[in-house]
Parts: sequence; structure tokens; C-alpha cells
Amino acid sequence: MFTLPKRLPITAPFKARTGCSWFALTWLLLATWGSPLGAAPATVAPPLPTPASQIEALVEQGAVILLDESGQVVYQLHADDYFTPASIVKILTAQIAVEVLGQDHHFTTLVYAQGSEVWIKGQGDPFLISEELRLIARNLKAKGITKITQLGLDDSYFAYPINIPGTSGSTNPYDALNGALIVNFNSLFLAKDKQGNVTSGEKETPLTPLALTKAKLLKPGHADRFNLTTHKAESLQYAGELFLALAAEEGISTQGAKVVQGAAPSGPPILIHQNSRSLAVVLEGLLRFSNNFIANQIMLTLGEGQPKTLEKAMVRYRVEADRLFGHELKGARFEEASGLARENRITARQMSRVLLRFKPHVALLSEKHGVPLKSGTLTRVHNYAGYLKTPKGLRPFVILLSQRGNGRDQVLKLLQQM
Repeated sequence: MFTLPKRLPITAPFKARTGCSWFALTWLLLATWGSPLGAAPATVAPPLPTPASQIEALVEQGAVILLDESGQVVYQLHADDYFTPASIVKILTAQIAVEVLGQDHHFTTLVYAQGSEVWIKGQGDPFLISEELRLIARNLKAKGITKITQLGLDDSYFAYPINIPGTSGSTNPYDALNGALIVNFNSLFLAKDKQGNVTSGEKETPLTPLALTKAKLLKPGHADRFNLTTHKAESLQYAGELFLALAAEEGISTQGAKVVQGAAPSGPPILIHQNSRSLAVVLEGLLRFSNNFIANQIMLTLGEGQPKTLEKAMVRYRVEADRLFGHELKGARFEEASGLARENRITARQMSRVLLRFKPHVALLSEKHGVPLKSGTLTRVHNYAGYLKTPKGLRPFVILLSQRGNGRDQVLKLLQQM
């Protein structure tokens, strides 16, 4: 039995002949109590990684936020740092459009007539497609127009040139030309069989001389949609050719008609065509197909006065964003409305406030694995903004990743686990 040395107080460490201290020996006895002699002490298993720690490991440079159904923060990581939103900014664009124009708004196109001379004046309709041009021709015939010898095209509602930040002037779909009188999103959908025969990829859209010329870019045995042109004059030429072809199908004589570009005559129009699609339908196309042309076309129409300019449009855009969100968007930067510009900046927290206001329009978003969301992608930009569905409602979330690795799907799964 061990005894304390008489010379030392009871609090002093005990030294056995082996040099072992009392406290060390006591610890050794406790550590091995109930274990076979010489067995190693039991080790404690490390804690399992939490969703939050896994998110932090995935986010090298970026931000994440998750709100509950009432708008309170459930989780946040770098939520007040600014990043490029890319196409998720289209949600803000859609919200501004709804607030300013209303869901039932219909974009218009004006038509003038002097005898057999007809003029079309565009007013920036982002959904002026073949079906709408056919309706214009049909309504003109109902008003007594049976022959067109000259078709005038007036696109003076917008100023030119329109240089949207982030576009490169290519014929890629995301670089589609904006203008006051653009048809079919400035695009062609053509097919070419193996023998080289060209057909329209859309039954509503007849082939035109310019379309046949552009079809030379298409390889035999392929079908594709591509940008018509980056030149305003060529874009107007196609609009004129397409309208004349559709008017002929509706029984209006167009043989020998020439297409000119310039100002429409003064006086009241013979027809004010309202697009058959409401703004709500247009916005569904904008968000589900992430159409940059539609986003910036809507933004341009919101500018004050005429002709519409990018500068006027972005002043209005920022004014409306400030009116709707006030200090909540202070410091955010918007250079255009589609997300093409890398100079656009927003925080995850700010974007979550946009989502809170956008909740009534969640049906406009497409779903991925049952989650309504909008993606935003540029080189080294991988973003999501949307809502997690719960029995109590919708939980807004924002994922902003500005890094090489695209871990947004993994982050989304981890947010769902929360």
C-alpha cells in the first residue's frame, strides 16, 4: 500500500522509488480500470461532419443562405459578400416587370397603311414571333388590305447601337441582337437533310430568301437554332421577308413588294396589335429558358422617353429596384438585366430578399429534382436561387459560387438536409 511521505504536506506530489508521481499513477489506474492489464485506453470517435461543415468545405469562394418560411435565417455563409449573380438576376428583372407593367400587360406593335403601302413600327415586343406576325396580316386583311406593294419597317422606338454589357457580338444564342422590331428572338430554326435540302424547323415559320442564305452555315443531316445576325439592317430585312411570306399565306397579294427601312407615316395607326401572350407568359419563357434577349428587351422598354436607350433603361431599372427593396439592395450593382455582365454584383442576403418578394410567382420557375429554382452560369460562376418546399411553405435559398469547382448541386442537397 502506498503511503504519503511524512516530510511533505498532503497536497505535495508523491514520488515513488520509480520516479512516478502520485497524480500520474492515479491517472494510470483510472485509465486502465476495468481493462485487461496493459490494454490501450479507449479512443473517442470523431464527430460526424454536419451539413454546415460540408458546405464550408465545398465553398472555396462564394456565399450561401437559407431562410425559413417566414424569412428568418436558418443558415448563412459569407452572406454579405458580393458576387456575380449571372442569370439569377432574371428573377429581379421579372419582379420589376411585374411591378411596373402588371402580369396582364401585352406588348404592342403599330401598323400604318397608305393604300397598298404598309408600315410596321416595332415597340420592343420581346415575343414578336411568327404566330403574331400572322395575326397582324390576318387583321390587316380584315381591315381591307388586300395588296402590299411596299412594306416599311420602323425600329426608331429604340436608339442604336444597343451594346448590352457581357455580349460579344457573336452569333451565339446568348448574344442575340436587341431592337425595337425583332422577330423570332432574332433566331432561325432550320433543318438540312443529307442531300442538302433545307426546311424550316418550325411549321409556323416559312422559309425566306435570307433564311436560305443563312442555311449554308448548317451541315447536312443537322437541325439547329442559331442567331440570325448581329446586324440591325439584316435583322429588319428578315422581319420584312417573313411578314410578306405570312401575309401571302393569309391571302394578301405581295408579289413584287419591296421592303424599305425608315420612319412610319404620321397619323393614327390602322392597327395596334397586342401580343396574344400576357407578360406572365412572356416571363415564364424568360425564366424557364433563361432567355437573355427577352430579359434585356423588357428592360429596354422600361426606359423613359423615346428613343429608348440602355442608359435610360438601367436608370429606371435601378430606380425600381430601390423602390421595391430600398436599403436591402444597397451596394448591389446592375449593368444589364439578363446576367450576362460580370460587372453585376449582389450578395446572397440581398438575393434572398428578392426571393421573398417573388414567392407569389414561384410557378414561373422551372424545377430541378422537385426544387423550383433559377440557375446562373458563367465561366467559374455556378449559382442557384430558388425555394425548398416544406409542409409549412417555401424556404428561399441562394447559392453563389465564384470558383473553378461547381459544387452547387452538392450544396443544394446539404441545404435540403437542414
